[in-house]
Amino acid sequence: MATVSARPLADTIRAKADQDGIKFFFAQFVDMNAKPSAKLVPIENWEGLVTEGAGFAGFAAGPIGQSPASPDMMAIPDLASYTPVPFKPGLARFACDITVEGEEWPYCPRTILRRQLARAKELGYTFKVGMELEFFLLRVAQDGRVRDRRGEALQKLAEYDRRHQAQLLLTLEEYLRRRGNIAAAAQTLYVHPNTLRQRLRRIQELTGLDVADEDWLMIEIELKLLRLEQALGAG
Repeated sequence: MATVSARPLADTIRAKADQDGIKFFFAQFVDMNAKPSAKLVPIENWEGLVTEGAGFAGFAAGPIGQSPASPDMMAIPDLASYTPVPFKPGLARFACDITVEGEEWPYCPRTILRRQLARAKELGYTFKVGMELEFFLLRVAQDGRVRDRRGEALQKLAEYDRRHQAQLLLTLEEYLRRRGNIAAAAQTLYVHPNTLRQRLRRIQELTGLDVADEDWLMIEIELKLLRLEQALGAG
């Protein structure tokens, strides 16, 4: 439940939201597996959101200590977490604390963390958090599509398959899906393991991609983009 002391902050955030052109809020929480759930709340329901929260059937939302017979959970926004979503104008997100019948819910991950931080502080410890920022360097083609050298290599592979009625692209997909397990990928493709090895060598000859050393995640991303482009082109 919101408190009187939170009122000035609520008024400040509402004014900031109006200034930012916000029309909707995501009231978001995570379950015990860190899976996010959220409810979209229009700004016209601001008072209800900050005083009562957004209601969820906890058992349906995921593992968070509730059964089908449990009362609804309320996601109470942490007003300090107000964050406009940069890629969706008009939308902002709040991280929320879960309460049930007006009380903190002990299986809410944020509540668990807050309580553990308090216990650590009583023992003289202070938690410090570091962030590891990761990014990918990609090239943007003249047509606006994002592509790196792996994407260009896969385009060559798709063209080779088309001209020669081959299945090298499918072979690469299955090899990655099986996380490099030659026997499992060969079985799925109904080929001998040595045939699969020959195909992988041919893929390297045609594209320069050495799947033993490449970043598999980047190849998989480019494969998905390529398949999407093929599907859109066929449509």
